Amino acid sequence: MSKNPFFYISKGPRKTQEDSLIMASKNGKFLSVIADGMGGHEKGEIASGLATAAFRDVFLSSNGDTPQEILKSGFLKAYHAIIEQNSDMGTTAAAALVEEAEGKLFVFWIGDSRIYLFTDRKQDIPEALKITETEKGSLFLLTEDDTLIWNSFRRGDCTLDGITKDEKRNALTMSLHPILTLPFERDVKTFPVKEGDRIFLCTDGVWEVFKSQDQLIDYLAAGELKTSFRKLVSYLRGKERKREITDNNSFILFEIGTPLFTEEREN
Repeated sequence: MSKNPFFYISKGPRKTQEDSLIMASKNGKFLSVIADGMGGHEKGEIASGLATAAFRDVFLSSNGDTPQEILKSGFLKAYHAIIEQNSDMGTTAAAALVEEAEGKLFVFWIGDSRIYLFTDRKQDIPEALKITETEKGSLFLLTEDDTLIWNSFRRGDCTLDGITKDEKRNALTMSLHPILTLPFERDVKTFPVKEGDRIFLCTDGVWEVFKSQDQLIDYLAAGELKTSFRKLVSYLRGKERKREITDNNSFILFEIGTPLFTEEREN
């Protein structure tokens, strides 16, 4: 089952669409993946499409595999699909797999596409970065950018908002790429979720538009999920009209709770 997902994908000012995303449901699990083909490299749009298709195929063909096995296998299939192209292509990828019966969210990523969690719980979540807490709830960042500037953030040399202002914020240290992938060691992260929690996956073309990450909670907590989605789209389109967006920009937004997709259906 899926959890009433919405998605948005835009080329922005670019001539090609190098972002790709998929959603799929099977046996009470819901998978969402977003990928951003690397600008400046060959065929970024192909690389991102190969990555999302690989995760989808592994997920839909899984039979008794654990969420960790599905995400790790999807990553490896995506890597090999890109290697087989024998080309200088690369992409980021961020994957979220929900197991509703267990109340768990499994997260795996490479690059600087991000996954956020908004919840009305006012508490810390281990291994998640709390961005802000208001009367509406708490906003967490579940992923860490594989970038040079994130290393500076980890050392305390800059703030999270400072990353969006840095001219080299997109300098990747890891991606699904023939050279920038290995060696790569990362465990699948697991987070508790409950009905009403909202999960937000996005490419850097989205998160870098928010000069303050605190802003995001105003959109992710905006009433009904459809209202939240529409406010996000309106904000991004407004930025495009003002020419304040320089990249493809895409996101997936869903809420733990009411199912929308039927079994085996993907979008």
